[in-house]
Amino acid sequence: MSHAGVEKEFIQVVTFLLNGEEFGVNIMNVQEVIRVGSITHVPNSLNYIKGVFNLRGTILPVMDLRKRLGFPEAEPSRQQRVIVVEFSGNRIGFLVDQVKGVFTLPVSQIEASPSIQNVTVAQFISGLAKMDDRLIILLDLARLLSKEEKQEVAKIMEEEVENAGGDAP
Repeated sequence: MSHAGVEKEFIQVVTFLLNGEEFGVNIMNVQEVIRVGSITHVPNSLNYIKGVFNLRGTILPVMDLRKRLGFPEAEPSRQQRVIVVEFSGNRIGFLVDQVKGVFTLPVSQIEASPSIQNVTVAQFISGLAKMDDRLIILLDLARLLSKEEKQEVAKIMEEEVENAGGDAP
């Protein structure tokens, strides 16, 4: 079997918990998983942008995925992680409750997303994966931010970089 054939039959996903549900994103979009450090709040930003953090000299926005998907905000815990992803030319950190791991899923076990009562979550789902006795909700990263929201995040980033590097004496 060729390598190209393997890519079409399986995908690797990073799975994580949000509000007790297991979600996954394609590993090709994930750059790294880090412990939650110091996140600086950004006034007047989107309600689901937790703030920004400094990742080895690069200022990155942090999106609280719980809030983005319409779940209640969680109390900080030692299990929380930030998943740094890149999609549609954007690099952003996703705050999640806990990272479960990396799994290889047969494409044949992924179903189109059924109608879900939570419309907020449904609009971001690319499919559902069945793995043993688990159901993993696969997120479509391209849908997480609208064009206007991407512009807003870019504006936040520009302002933070200006403030950090500033023209102050």
